[in-house]
Amino acid sequence: MLRRHIPLLILLPAMLLMAGCSSSRRQAMGPTGGNLSAPVAVAEVSQRISAIAAGADAMAWQSLSVPVSVKVHDSGLPKVSGTLTLVRDREIRLSLRFLGMEMGALSVTADSIRGYLKMQKLYLSESTADIAGGFPLTVGNLQSLLTGALFTIGKPAFDIAEASITHERDNIFTITPSPIGAGLDYCFSVELTGPDAVTGAAFVHGSRYALARYSDFHSYGRNTTLLPSQIDLSAAGKEGHSVGATLYLNIDRAATDTDLSLRPFVIPQGYRRISAASLIKVITEL
Repeated sequence: MLRRHIPLLILLPAMLLMAGCSSSRRQAMGPTGGNLSAPVAVAEVSQRISAIAAGADAMAWQSLSVPVSVKVHDSGLPKVSGTLTLVRDREIRLSLRFLGMEMGALSVTADSIRGYLKMQKLYLSESTADIAGGFPLTVGNLQSLLTGALFTIGKPAFDIAEASITHERDNIFTITPSPIGAGLDYCFSVELTGPDAVTGAAFVHGSRYALARYSDFHSYGRNTTLLPSQIDLSAAGKEGHSVGATLYLNIDRAATDTDLSLRPFVIPQGYRRISAASLIKVITEL
């Protein structure tokens, strides 16, 4: 039972740990190579990509609450519903329920990643810095990952001046921010098709990688920013062991600034602590 429920709790920590964007992984995000004469004029590309980043940054919310459903791949688990709440640059809160019963919850802040599984009476409490393995990922970066936005690791906003843009084919481009060292590479796939959008993100660290694919976009907010209503997440550790899930966001029922003061995240009494290393070991053995 534990092995089947673990991915619901630690998919975000897994994305932190199993990161990376070498050329061998870019194919997982979108087509590569080929045609050098894009329908989008070269002079327009940087401007339109900047507009995508600016639109996400300008979204008028300090908190964003979205009903979600999660389906863990290859687990036999049913789709589980819940709520994803983002407090801008401060916290990510995920609660999950099935048939009205609480299954677990997760909180990610700049200082800690904490979560619990109610049925198994297990909990996780780790330093965010330790989970990130020394990479300067911020809460804001992870919030961008969950909303299909461009970001530069460790910075409050996407820095296109330090990014490289590669034309893959047609209106598909790969955006590679400046490297941060320590063996971590990452990049984004962007489609400039009218309603321009980020369609993928890839992270590679040695033999580990994590991918996010975005689809089924809906307009949201006063500046009609596009938000994905489906995010396919996958991560692989050493020896190719992998874990994945699909996150479905009900953008039509999203609410902004409804509760800027979330209740403190409390782990129930009587639960047994499990380490992040143990969780990742379980994930990679699924």
